[in-house]
Amino acid sequence: MSLQALAVGLMLFFSSLTGFDAVLDFFGIDKQVYLEHIQQTKQAIVLQETGPQNDQSAPSAQPAPSGQSDALSTTAQAAEQPSQSAPAQGTDAEVLQIEKDVFQLVNQEREKRGLKPLRLDADVSKVADRKSQDMKEKHYFDHQSPTYGSPFEMLQKHGIPFRAAGENIAAGQKTAKEVTNGWMNSEGHSANILNPDYTHIGIGYVQGGDYGTYWTQIFIQK
Repeated sequence: MSLQALAVGLMLFFSSLTGFDAVLDFFGIDKQVYLEHIQQTKQAIVLQETGPQNDQSAPSAQPAPSGQSDALSTTAQAAEQPSQSAPAQGTDAEVLQIEKDVFQLVNQEREKRGLKPLRLDADVSKVADRKSQDMKEKHYFDHQSPTYGSPFEMLQKHGIPFRAAGENIAAGQKTAKEVTNGWMNSEGHSANILNPDYTHIGIGYVQGGDYGTYWTQIFIQK
């Protein structure tokens, strides 16, 4: 772990005990300057690993080398992808418009490169929403949830089958375009967005918390 990542972790730990603003006041740190620094720092935090698949016939995932991102992925056998974009699986009544905007931007990036569009899965979006809400409520920014475990464990606990899965997270961005541009400018995040094996996506967005906004993308291969 880098010194920058350690410093960020310590700040978040103490903020969970005494309050975020109180910690900043104690150290004499301007809140806006700190949040801007976090936005730059988290693009450089090394956090990429693998997780289990539900499909027992798929080969075991091997630990991937660390990348410069807050992206998480695991690999498995290729699955047939949809031939065209389709509505959300189930009902999308609870999918926010800003989440649909991210979905559209993701497919635009894929289509630019000749990749098949993803399907927006309402059930996976519910999981992504819960992950974003969990990060907000528990004052953390990490793929490993103290409540649900890894993204792969979280999918399994919610009964969602998958052969491969990946996760992108972000915090502080105000618009769908801003967060998508940030992910696309990061090697690890864009690798998930442009992975030709993924077939479905879920998107979670919540407001509030230490950073103001929390975003989660969960990709799966069915």
